[in-house]
Amino acid sequence: MTTLQAPIVAVTVYVDRARIIRRGSIQLTPGEHTLTLTQLPMTIEEDSVRASGKGTNVKILGVDTDIQFVTQPPEEALAELREQIETLQDQDKALVDDDDTQAARLDFLTTLRDAGSTQLARGLARNTASLDSIAGLSTYLAQELDAVHAARRMIAQQRRELTREIEAVRARLNQIQRKDSPARRDIQVMVEATAGTELELEVSYLIAGAAWEPIYDIRLIENRVAVSYLALVRQQSGEDWPAVQLALSTARPAVTTTIPELQPWYLDIPRPPRPQPTAQMKRRQAAPEMQEVERGMLLSAGAAMSSDAMADEQGLPTPVAPTAAPIEAEIEQAGASVTYRIARPVAIPSDGSPHRTNVTTLDFESNLDYISAPKMAEEAYLRATITNTSEFVLLPGSASVFHEDDFVGKTVLETTSPNEEFEVQLGIDDRLKVKRELMKRTVDKTLIGNTRRILFTYKITLVNLQPRPAQVTVFDQLPVGRHESIKVKLQEISPKPAEQSDLNILKWNMTIAPQRQKELTFTFQIEHPRDRDILGLWQ
Repeated sequence: MTTLQAPIVAVTVYVDRARIIRRGSIQLTPGEHTLTLTQLPMTIEEDSVRASGKGTNVKILGVDTDIQFVTQPPEEALAELREQIETLQDQDKALVDDDDTQAARLDFLTTLRDAGSTQLARGLARNTASLDSIAGLSTYLAQELDAVHAARRMIAQQRRELTREIEAVRARLNQIQRKDSPARRDIQVMVEATAGTELELEVSYLIAGAAWEPIYDIRLIENRVAVSYLALVRQQSGEDWPAVQLALSTARPAVTTTIPELQPWYLDIPRPPRPQPTAQMKRRQAAPEMQEVERGMLLSAGAAMSSDAMADEQGLPTPVAPTAAPIEAEIEQAGASVTYRIARPVAIPSDGSPHRTNVTTLDFESNLDYISAPKMAEEAYLRATITNTSEFVLLPGSASVFHEDDFVGKTVLETTSPNEEFEVQLGIDDRLKVKRELMKRTVDKTLIGNTRRILFTYKITLVNLQPRPAQVTVFDQLPVGRHESIKVKLQEISPKPAEQSDLNILKWNMTIAPQRQKELTFTFQIEHPRDRDILGLWQ
């Protein structure tokens, strides 16, 4: 058994796992060899392990996996973190020494100030010292003390930063130690060389604990929309990924490929439960069944004995049990999935922290319009209708929306294939003002009959403050009577709506010129019995 050094050279991340490729070279002598990749994490899916190689006079005989229990986990990552902590602690100790030096200097200056003040005061009284000498000493002490205090403040700031770094590294160390398992998985590749040769072996496997999700930055510039397609990658697989080629795939290896089949959908009527047999009844029922079983066992044994004896007498071979059929290899197809290969190598540690990487930046032309439902909110919501003219599949994910450089909110993108049209909600645009007013509400004062009539008139005003025309879709509504005694009648409406649904939802499509306004008005009447309270009347 030979240990093969095969570092990670490529990673493909799926939505719920990852495919790891390791590669290493070794010089082989003639004969059979077992090449072992050791100290791999337990999250490897055994059925996914595959091996291939490049080399002459050599062939791969098989691949196997094994579990090894170690008394102490691999120390490489832990030792590196401990070394980082020690280095940071040494830097902190050096700062402590510098602070002690500055403190001693402060003590010296303080002593010098106290002693000098006393001596100079006596000298001044005896005419042996001048005011200039006092001023000179005072200036010197002030400058030196300021320098000492500034140095100590700088040291304190550096120590706070070092403390935060030490805490971060120590938290990472504790996280690895908590999650580390004493079990490790080995991959063993059996090869046979007919002559001395060099083999470049490539081993791939699927590993759990990894995932990626798309996120977007959508930036509106005039009537164009720039979409930054980003990926958020996390992994806690148990092995750190160095800076290697990273690919992101939309394939889902875990999803079954079996087509679901519908089962019969039965309807029945309730039936009374069958009475449960008592213990005595069970014994009575079991007696003849046991006799039949024993009789069958005797007949089976006799038949087996007679068939074996017949085979011996006729010189025929004794029948043997059929061999179990081998499991066929699983075929992975890429026709329904898309893989994005990241342009630059990315290193991702196994700590579960999110790592953002850029997939691509797309630039689309868009048709901009506005949606407003002023009864709900007196605001206009900007919408972009875009055709995905790129070759990228836009997966569902959250998106941050910007107008030029200003962040305006977040939205969600749905799955969009190439050449498919999609909509993007771009948030509120204050350059289109919307106002809805109740202009009139009158109650019929007529006392004849038992019917009350209430008349409502609403006005919606839209003002376009942009330098270009605005396409606006406005929604409003009339009430719907849910009782035969409640009647709603539309009296007047201007302009006529493009649609009025069965539930009295009104829809207007209009174009508002730059620096212009438009008004919508509608009047409706509600009739109901005077002696009945009406729910929802004053919404």
